[in-house]
Amino acid sequence: MMHEFQLSSLPLSPSMTESANFCRPMASITNVNIELEMDELAEQVQVQLNALRFQQIVVNLVSNAIKYTPPHSTVRINAKVLDYGKACELMDDALVVGLPASQRPENAPDIRRDTPVVVVSVSDEGIGVSEEVADKIFSKFAQVTTQRSSVVGGNSVAQPSGTGLGLNLCVKFIQRMNGNIWVSRQGCGNGRVASGACFSFYLPVVSSGDSRTEEPKHPAIQDAASVSLPRLPHCESIAELRVVVVGDDVLNLSVLGRMLRRMTVARVHTVDSANKVLQMLEQGDESFDLVITGLKLSDMSGTELSDAIRDKIPAARRPVVVGLTADTVEKQMLDKCRASGLLHVLQIPLTNEQLQKFLGGFFTAAREDRKTLAAPPSLPPPSPPPRTTSSRASTLKVLVVDDTIINLKVLNRMLRSIGVARVVTVDSGVKALCALEQEKFDLGKPE
Repeated sequence: MMHEFQLSSLPLSPSMTESANFCRPMASITNVNIELEMDELAEQVQVQLNALRFQQIVVNLVSNAIKYTPPHSTVRINAKVLDYGKACELMDDALVVGLPASQRPENAPDIRRDTPVVVVSVSDEGIGVSEEVADKIFSKFAQVTTQRSSVVGGNSVAQPSGTGLGLNLCVKFIQRMNGNIWVSRQGCGNGRVASGACFSFYLPVVSSGDSRTEEPKHPAIQDAASVSLPRLPHCESIAELRVVVVGDDVLNLSVLGRMLRRMTVARVHTVDSANKVLQMLEQGDESFDLVITGLKLSDMSGTELSDAIRDKIPAARRPVVVGLTADTVEKQMLDKCRASGLLHVLQIPLTNEQLQKFLGGFFTAAREDRKTLAAPPSLPPPSPPPRTTSSRASTLKVLVVDDTIINLKVLNRMLRSIGVARVVTVDSGVKALCALEQEKFDLGKPE
């Protein structure tokens, strides 16, 4: 189950590489470069860890670094093998340590000073961390507000968002993996970073041999395999899927939007509030097959949004709703999500392969349905339904631009009545340009 915290002996290198690759699209939005460096020993060692939680820790630290780093600079991720005694010296020099020695659990395993550990560090070139902020940076609900601001699409991506649980959860996850975390004011000891902050954590090394333990499946995807995915009535493949992504974090929205577009999803719409989604669905000018929503939104929770969609949207136009979270999902919370109508809860970090596998499950179900409903070979195939539209119209995608709402509605109905496959209406040239950036149209009608 997702709420369990299982440890496995796994090679460090693949988890480091996957975490860095997940963050690169996020960094590209603000023109920040990501460098991953691992010493020779770190590339070979195995560590006792939970793969999902390890990646969440690294992604959390890197995404914070991106927010605090000015454009055209670098975030560095470094992994090296040191003696535990050297790691203790680094913690002694730190601004603050996530789990001070006085708070160390009595049942925590003792580590000899000559025991090898892996130290993973994430450094940025931002404004650094003051002593005043450092004292509470690992506390529950703590958020930093003295930061640089980068603008993406008119939104300040550096403004703090969410509940402030990120670093506090990192402390807990690292503690469960028998490690510790700390923050330093400058660099990571490599002499190249003159300013900014450096977050580091250590985990004990299990072995540096060639033996490998099979990595468990991503919990969200593993559980998704047991979920009965409904058939989506209006599309036959991922390329025909129409998706809305809901969240109040601009970077996360941009990254997930890019992932979906690279899968050639027909339509991806990103919005920053649940109420905007409800308004879009209630107006009915455009239909969607899938809503992916964060569980914690500024105006309502993901479960409340799912409840509202189920109550307000007719079944014929009601999309499937899937949750998305970086937090630990207890069984009780998962049951509550499903009771609200959420089909499932996916956990980030989520790779392209994992997301595509989950989405593909909808169409695997559709193919199985078609096999079940196929006519027996001894019977003649059913006659095709009479065609009421031209084959050309049934594949057209049309963009209509007009600043008169009634004109948009009338033309929209006319085009749909003659069987045009897709009609998008917008009321300004700026919105038209945005629509053209997101997808390709066969015909545009400006007024």
